[in-house]
Amino acid sequence: MKRVIALRYYQSKNDMLLNIAVHYGLRYTEYENQMLFFIREEIADDRTAYFFGDLLCCIFGTTYSNQKYSYPKESPDYEVGIYDILFAFIDCIRNKTDEKHYKEQLRKVFRQMNVDMNENLPAIHPLKDNTYTLTPTESYCSGYDVKQRTANWKLSGNTQKEQSVRGKNRRATYRNFKWESLYESCSLYRDFVEGDIETTESIYLLARNLCGAEKGKQKFLEIMDSEKNSDKHYRFISWKEILTAIIKDDVPVAKCESYEYCDLCSHADNMLSTAKPTKREVRVLKKEKYVPIETAYQALQNAFYRAIESQDKKIYIINGQTALGKTSTYIRYMQESQKPVLIAVPTHELKEQIIRDAKDCGIEDICGTPDIKTYGISKEIIDEMNDIYCIGAGIYTLRFLSSKLMELNRTSPDYYKISSYLKDCKRSVRFSGHIITTHARLLRMPQMVLESHEVIIDEDILRSVLRTESVDIKEVKKIRNSGILPEYISSRLGEICMMRGYHAMDELDIFFDENQLETLMGRNANMYGLLKSRYINIAKGKITFLIEDKLPDCKLIILSATISHELYKMIYPNRNIYYYECPRAKYKGKVVQYTDSSYSRYALNENYDKKKLLTELCKHNEVITFKSIENEFHTRYHFGNIEGMNHLKRKNLSVVGLPNLDETVYCLYGMRAGAEIKKAVMYPQRIIYRNKSFYLNTYKNEVLQMIQIWLISSQLEQAVGRARLLREDCMVIVYAGFPVEQAEYIDKSFVQNEE
Repeated sequence: MKRVIALRYYQSKNDMLLNIAVHYGLRYTEYENQMLFFIREEIADDRTAYFFGDLLCCIFGTTYSNQKYSYPKESPDYEVGIYDILFAFIDCIRNKTDEKHYKEQLRKVFRQMNVDMNENLPAIHPLKDNTYTLTPTESYCSGYDVKQRTANWKLSGNTQKEQSVRGKNRRATYRNFKWESLYESCSLYRDFVEGDIETTESIYLLARNLCGAEKGKQKFLEIMDSEKNSDKHYRFISWKEILTAIIKDDVPVAKCESYEYCDLCSHADNMLSTAKPTKREVRVLKKEKYVPIETAYQALQNAFYRAIESQDKKIYIINGQTALGKTSTYIRYMQESQKPVLIAVPTHELKEQIIRDAKDCGIEDICGTPDIKTYGISKEIIDEMNDIYCIGAGIYTLRFLSSKLMELNRTSPDYYKISSYLKDCKRSVRFSGHIITTHARLLRMPQMVLESHEVIIDEDILRSVLRTESVDIKEVKKIRNSGILPEYISSRLGEICMMRGYHAMDELDIFFDENQLETLMGRNANMYGLLKSRYINIAKGKITFLIEDKLPDCKLIILSATISHELYKMIYPNRNIYYYECPRAKYKGKVVQYTDSSYSRYALNENYDKKKLLTELCKHNEVITFKSIENEFHTRYHFGNIEGMNHLKRKNLSVVGLPNLDETVYCLYGMRAGAEIKKAVMYPQRIIYRNKSFYLNTYKNEVLQMIQIWLISSQLEQAVGRARLLREDCMVIVYAGFPVEQAEYIDKSFVQNEE
């Protein structure tokens, strides 16, 4: 618990007491002739509290007050650390004793106080509940007597030596430390170097930290003895002895939190980790400022209605957190709108959910574009349609179904089903009321529908506009040599087969007749997409290419929690793009993220034991992971099929894996955005994204890095967002090396934590 040590305050000794307090940085609060010392750390027992009280009595030459004070609910003006008291006591004894024998006197005093020693200092133990004690004890019965004994089980997993400034064999925890990096990243160290520090308390913090780095003791003394610190009162403290005691007694490195410099810079756990973070450590460079959820929701409303009221053809991108209220915003608008609305969502499942929600709100003038899977058409015809999609000729499917309808007998079950589907397709595009469709169907919507409706896109549509596919180069050569294709198409395929690496192709207008389509069907090669593609890569016997659909040429309002407006501006430089990011609200739920591994597909496949333990740890949660391993986690949710999903709301989730894609995908997207691909090489590096610093295997090229970050981040944030943490009190545990928003980042292995 938090402790207050109350000592007598003698008015006659006012100047002396004040000078001692300033000299040693032991600030106190004067109250009714009492000196109140508010202890920063939590003390486990009275014996330990009285130990530090006795040290303060000796330093200030006073006694305990008769009154006792409890720790205030609000933070006091001053706090003092237990190690600050200890170091002040060391210097006090040294000044009162022959310098050659002060260590002997220290040991004598501590023996009289009956405390265990660690070298020259008392052994101070951190316990599992984050409190401190001289000796952890527990009660036990001996006959009719209740006695105390040492309780080693109470010690923290991070014992004093494990979180100390020096590790095994007195080696510095931080080797090859760059003081220039500390100067740039730490305001306290910078002020120390420049001689701008006035309080001894800050110097104690520096001393404990610098001793954790190689040659830190020498560096501290060098700066202390510099001309810039020559007039400081704390220069006359016996820092050499204190630094020696810190190193020999493994005093823990001090954390930055709770010190007066805490808010002056962006820091990690301590000064050293700020300047030299570990590979898996996520550093928050700037604390996010959150607003009430009502404020964020109102900002969303304002931005949405500004876009609605505009009469131009801009692309309006509104970025708002998952569960902020994007769906309810446009449904409410549909209730009051005079102009019909066209809503595009990622999936048919979400489309049906929106229709149900709208009808529950009293909206009847609404329809959805049809999903052919719900019509029960025979497998033979569906397989033929899938073959058409596989060769990339999806624009021919309606023509194919119409021809099938003419071939079928009216008594055939498929006749009525296909007829119903085609009629519903026509009805939906001619519907004068509100239309709900999918991203894919929106890209093929007639221009007259786009012009007669207010077009709202729920979630980022760019991954539907730009897609990558691959074909085997041997299959392409077979098709080219088959003799069924026109000469200009065969010539194009021959040119592609001769290439290697990344290439930008000239646009080609192509047309397949029915005979050519029938010949290509069944080959499982998207020839139409390949021939239309402008960006391709040929490597290792495979051709990978970028397929691009045209983004509707009308005013678009895009509502998304995971979108890159910079990428839209690069891809559509001739479109006028307006971007607004809603202020962020604090999650009601909690996110815990383990960053001790990348948790990539490769990392999980290479560590079977870790993956097996993960499946055990996640068995009580709904799991979202890679499609290739979802069966091992007994889940049906994987990256790529969860966008907009609402039935995981309020559930505890585990998100497993870093959804990194093949680098060819990033490069093809990058070519479309204008990036230089010739020197596109990935390597591990520390980067900064959304005020967080972390390691990622990524590109030096800024465009490629942005694309990779966008694709990874959007997949992870969409997965976390399924729990609706903004409004629901549940927990999401993330196992991925890329940081998600508002998470508690843990860079130590979860295996150790479970033990």
